[in-house]
Amino acid sequence: MPVLAACESYKFHDRAHLDAVASNELLDLDPESGPDKAKRRHLKYDVTPAAFVTAIITEHGLLPPSAIAVLIRESEKDAAT
Repeated sequence: MPVLAACESYKFHDRAHLDAVASNELLDLDPESGPDKAKRRHLKYDVTPAAFVTAIITEHGLLPPSAIAVLIRESEKDAAT
């Protein structure tokens, strides 16, 4: 079964994640909850191994996971110039 991910390319980075929780940020879904109220939170980033993803849909088109490294390298090159 194909697995597609839709994501804008600015969200790609070359940092290696050992797990999705240790270096992940929590977003507070209820900013008005006080200390006496329960806070609803969720993980800001999702780390899915490339082996489980068939293709990624970006503003650059439909890309295989192996192309993401090239896309990151090219965007860093463009940013340096």
